[in-house]
Amino acid sequence: MTSGERLQSAWSKAAAEHGPWELTKVGWSIEQVRRDRDLRLRSLVAHAMEWSPWHRDRLAGIDPSTLSADDLSALPPMTKADVMGNWDDIVCDPLLSLERAQSHLDLVSKHGATLLDSRYIVFVTGGSTGTRGVFVWDLWDWELACRSWTRKRGAPPNPSPVTALIYGRGPIHVGGMISFLQAPVAESRPADTPIGELRVWLTGRPPDVLAGYSSVVGHLASETVAGRLSIRPSVVMVTAEPATPEIVALVQDAWGVGLTNVYSTTECPALAQSEPGSDVLHLHEDIAIVEVVDASGEPVPLGTVGDRLLLTSLCNRTMPLIRYEITDQLAIVETPPGARWPGIYLSAPQGRSDDWFVYEDGTTLHPHAVRSVLAKRSSVVEYQVRQTPGGLEVDVCGVADTDLAAIRSDLMTALREAGLSGASVTVERTEAIERNLDTGKVRRFVPYR
Repeated sequence: MTSGERLQSAWSKAAAEHGPWELTKVGWSIEQVRRDRDLRLRSLVAHAMEWSPWHRDRLAGIDPSTLSADDLSALPPMTKADVMGNWDDIVCDPLLSLERAQSHLDLVSKHGATLLDSRYIVFVTGGSTGTRGVFVWDLWDWELACRSWTRKRGAPPNPSPVTALIYGRGPIHVGGMISFLQAPVAESRPADTPIGELRVWLTGRPPDVLAGYSSVVGHLASETVAGRLSIRPSVVMVTAEPATPEIVALVQDAWGVGLTNVYSTTECPALAQSEPGSDVLHLHEDIAIVEVVDASGEPVPLGTVGDRLLLTSLCNRTMPLIRYEITDQLAIVETPPGARWPGIYLSAPQGRSDDWFVYEDGTTLHPHAVRSVLAKRSSVVEYQVRQTPGGLEVDVCGVADTDLAAIRSDLMTALREAGLSGASVTVERTEAIERNLDTGKVRRFVPYR
């Protein structure tokens, strides 16, 4: 058995162990879920204080035996810079080190998926933003965290569904690892595969379940609407990139199904998901605690989009992330009428606070000012916006008759209203947006460096 096969076998064993228990949670009341959440929180904090020197100092004076999610504001936040600067003292296994983790990533990049010390998986983030992060999970814990969304997804009409996955390349990233682990039951292609090749692949084996990055799924839906692709998936899921209203509408138009949006991060996979077609996501409170805060770290009112969020990942006992700062911008919202699942709901993430453009004269441009211009044009399937010293360069993927001049004019108006006078804007049509070579993701807003 190869090292990759041993990894797949260990994953399958964990899935078999966790699956039955996780399915029982479908019928749990919110009170049961929150009791389980607080028990996991207390166990996590106690474990971190015992085994992590960094957390022991940081959490001195905290009594983990009485903690609840409501008490987290008393704990200091942590950042990616904290993680990378104190990696060896944060992890709870003294045999782990950042140097060993980096060496393992190099090994996986060259030779394929394998476990570190026969139990750990290591991921790297930051390919699209430039801020590198290295995160380690015990495979057993990671499978448990991933398992949260399977208890809700429902089954497609076909009891043995054909599943197509379109994520990033390489198992040093979450999407690539998922594709590798699902290889025995699902086919996959990297997200940077040309659309023509994806059409041939999917036409030859039409999927019942289609899952991938939002931008790719949006392209495939557009191809279907245009008559160039004939598939009819009954389940469509997206993750890793914002699911814009345009993509949601395209999926419904193309295949007659509601899009399931799974909010997943390397730090905590599948922490929230939507019901098919819903524009809000249900937080999996038994695996994650989310606090939405403003730029100063204070909680924002219900329904208000925060500057960032503080994530407490309840499953990772190897690298405890307790009030970990993520720059995704979203809101905690009211429970929608008729909601199937009780508890906390989030608005769909539409970007990050570091997507803001700041110009030399101090003018700041919120990504929504640009996004709102592009969003109102159904002919635009995908886009990338790059900041220049005096304005914007915009690439759009869309139909041949997309009115680029009108888009440019509206963007000029948006920049003037934001306070940037004399802005220069170029808008060009392209067949494909360049993706990060490692992750396969697209960075929508690229600041000027």
